[in-house]
Amino acid sequence: MTVIRNITLDANDPYELGKFWEAVLGWPMDAECAPGDGEVLLRAPEGLPGLLLIEVPEPKTAKSRMHFDLMPQTTRDEELARVLALGAKVVEDHRKADGAGWVWCEDPEGYAGADRSWSREIVRPLARRCAPRRPSPRSPVRTPDTLPSKKRV
Repeated sequence: MTVIRNITLDANDPYELGKFWEAVLGWPMDAECAPGDGEVLLRAPEGLPGLLLIEVPEPKTAKSRMHFDLMPQTTRDEELARVLALGAKVVEDHRKADGAGWVWCEDPEGYAGADRSWSREIVRPLARRCAPRRPSPRSPVRTPDTLPSKKRV
């Protein structure tokens, strides 16, 4: 079996971006990392991949298809205020008055669109999103006694 060791992001300044993600996630930066380093590693809790930031000189040329989908441990407005104070910027705000919704932010390197962006899922925890879907009202519910019978050979 192969496992994900690190999630790796390109960065123009890995150390500064690492400080931002260290503050957002609470994951400690490797003690050997220093300003000017070309690679910075954030150590994740046991069982999770680390976050590795690698310096690249070129600017972003295309939208990334990956983003972090995070769930805060505080209220959505408290968490949004906290990450904005750390240097994040709001790209899209999909919050609703009833407490549902999410906010799409970008990191301090200023990448627009979905590049290295992350959203704050406020209401739907991951386990709930992975639950089986409810059957459509148009499709009949299938139980063992209503499934088509298979002929045994």
